[in-house]
Amino acid sequence: MITITTQNRSLKFIIVVVLLALLLTLSAWIVERQLVSTRHTHFDFYLLWRGSQEVLAGRSPYTDAIMLDIQRHTLGHPAAPDENQYRFVYPAYLALILFPLPLLPFPVAATWWLVWQLLLLTLFIIFLLRALDWHIGLKTLLGLTLMAISFRYTLITFVWGQSSIFILCLLAAALWLWRRGLDLWCGACLAIATVKPQLLLVILPVWLFFAWRQRRWQVWISFGVTMGVLIFLPWLFIGNWIAGVWSQVRPYWGYTGASALMTILPRFLPSAPLRTAGQVGGSLALLGYVAWLCRQKRDMADTGDLALILAVAVVVTLMIVPLSWAYDIVLCLFPVFLGLEQLQSHREPVARALYGVLWLTSVVSWLINTLLPLAFDAMGWKYNVWTADKIIIPALIFVVLIYILHHDGGRRSQVSPILAV
Repeated sequence: MITITTQNRSLKFIIVVVLLALLLTLSAWIVERQLVSTRHTHFDFYLLWRGSQEVLAGRSPYTDAIMLDIQRHTLGHPAAPDENQYRFVYPAYLALILFPLPLLPFPVAATWWLVWQLLLLTLFIIFLLRALDWHIGLKTLLGLTLMAISFRYTLITFVWGQSSIFILCLLAAALWLWRRGLDLWCGACLAIATVKPQLLLVILPVWLFFAWRQRRWQVWISFGVTMGVLIFLPWLFIGNWIAGVWSQVRPYWGYTGASALMTILPRFLPSAPLRTAGQVGGSLALLGYVAWLCRQKRDMADTGDLALILAVAVVVTLMIVPLSWAYDIVLCLFPVFLGLEQLQSHREPVARALYGVLWLTSVVSWLINTLLPLAFDAMGWKYNVWTADKIIIPALIFVVLIYILHHDGGRRSQVSPILAV
């Protein structure tokens, strides 16, 4: 009986692997025919691929020559002063993370990078469900999958070949590894996710704080060792790359027009000092709120509680860190899924309403780009869809998370009544 069971499991595993290989091959064929062969090098992924290629060749990617080459391949011409300059603003260790894609011809590398985004999105759902120990039926699973795929920022990230879905998957994987007690792998995932360091500005300190509180030193050790390797290896190829990336980051905020909720809302204040005070004060208030939550939950042991605080950290990051475009908002899938898991057992009218709003997050993301512009035009008001993206989605999810944190139901959060909604 044991032998038969083992054989059945082996056969099922082989079938799954074969079906997955066929599915990925079919996806690669479709992506190559419909996207790569028609758009050629007009992807943001070209910037990642070209810069990484230079690192592996032993040359610095932080030069004007590389910037000009990227402009010509992504825009079709040298960028005008008011256009995106496409400087390589990533850490040099991106080349190690993308390996071996930088060694492949761009059409092949781009095709498989786009296909992997679909796989990474699937893995994100699997890892997060496992991390939360969230048992759901087939209908709910299909609903979550449809939401994740149809989320406008998922499609933007996929179509342009950005790296935000990769970060999203790493966060979910790290949370699952944390729950399983695989701390060495958890720390390594967090280190790799720093390939977009601005997105971990709040998340990483929160995670390391709880690792310290729970004496899970392997997370710290693994994170430190992995970061050391990632920083040191490119140094062997191109020398002091940190100074190089900093030289590219400094002008980046100017030509991209990067903004976030905490840089947009203070613009309505009447004077420059007030606008600066509003931006700094609002950002510090949000960071202080996250710090306060960490203090309140400092002795928690439940992975779900950590996930809830991390969800707040994700949204706060998107509210205070200027974003050049809207693709990084795909990280909001993390707090949306967490919010749905928390609210599914609530029966209060407000909770049920917020539960429904979360299920409609994908719809809202499209209304921002379709219905709202028409409404603003009808009233003669100016409307910028990318500005609206950075305000509406993070703010909406933040309100839902505050409700969850400060109301009974699901996991009860012991918080100050002063902050109760």
